[in-house]
Amino acid sequence: MRKIVLGPALLAMLTGSAQAGILYTVRTGDDVLRAFDTQTRTFTDIGRLGVAFDFGDLGWDPVSQKMFLVQGFAGTGLYTVDLNSGVASLVGSHGSVDMFSLAYDPNTSTMYCGESTRNTRFFEINLSTAVLTLRGNPGINMDAMTYDPVRNEIVAAYAGPGDLYRMDPSNGSATLIYDGDFFNNCGMAYDADTDKFWMIDWSGNVYSFDPNAGYTRTTELTGAGAHDGFAAVTGGVARYSLRITGPCPGTLTVSWSNATPNRQQGIVYGQRDGNTTIPGGVCQGTVLGLAGNVRLVNTIGTGPNGNGSVAGRAGTAACGGRLQLVEAPSCDTTNVAAIP
Repeated sequence: MRKIVLGPALLAMLTGSAQAGILYTVRTGDDVLRAFDTQTRTFTDIGRLGVAFDFGDLGWDPVSQKMFLVQGFAGTGLYTVDLNSGVASLVGSHGSVDMFSLAYDPNTSTMYCGESTRNTRFFEINLSTAVLTLRGNPGINMDAMTYDPVRNEIVAAYAGPGDLYRMDPSNGSATLIYDGDFFNNCGMAYDADTDKFWMIDWSGNVYSFDPNAGYTRTTELTGAGAHDGFAAVTGGVARYSLRITGPCPGTLTVSWSNATPNRQQGIVYGQRDGNTTIPGGVCQGTVLGLAGNVRLVNTIGTGPNGNGSVAGRAGTAACGGRLQLVEAPSCDTTNVAAIP
């Protein structure tokens, strides 16, 4: 596979979740996996985990496309979770009875985890064996963690004091970035659909934190009941289609539907089908279905109904090439469409 560095314009526009606005959490009263929609503030029940869960967390691995779970006080197991049924399957035991948080960092292709309450160590965790590698001890409770692809950092939540910390994965040190008010033990996830951190806690509150406004906290929902763990799914399959009409050479019309309303779309060109992996930037690891001289050729906004189109002149050299659509600020992509 040939890795091609895409231009900074494309790297800047790509971040985050392939299921825009959908975050996964666990209702702690009955250990049921649920999906939360950040646009409608509503929950959908998926199914029981089938394992004990108490103050644990969820973490998505975009490489294997699997959701992982640590049990918190309930046990030392690392599990995968089926997002269709909610059923958890054991990977192995990591050995810590205080593992409260998970976050995947695409810069190092590593899942990190953090302890809380009785211990405060920061680890790398092997997703095949559950073996831990100690990175450091920040001396704070890491009750939840998430990765922010826009600001390129891991952020941990310290329940009780209500603080947020930037984590250094090389040594586990923590730097205070938000000195807040009380929130209960929680899960936290970055949502590319809103460019905010979302948190759900044992008091049944859902909060958002805006990193573009000093991490200002907003109460989005109350009375949801006790939950823990929060994770977004990234790097998935497109939910919308791409169409190309017109003669080549000549004026081509590129159109699409069912995208997120009022979002920017990037049209990416490649000479042939293949795999082009973005090797750096905020969308590191995103795989496009294009190869050859891959480049961003246009951007345009999608209308309020999720549909959009753009027309442009195509020369002889473009005929027989390939186009793919990429949505900002998520990393959603369409299937590749051939230029006539």
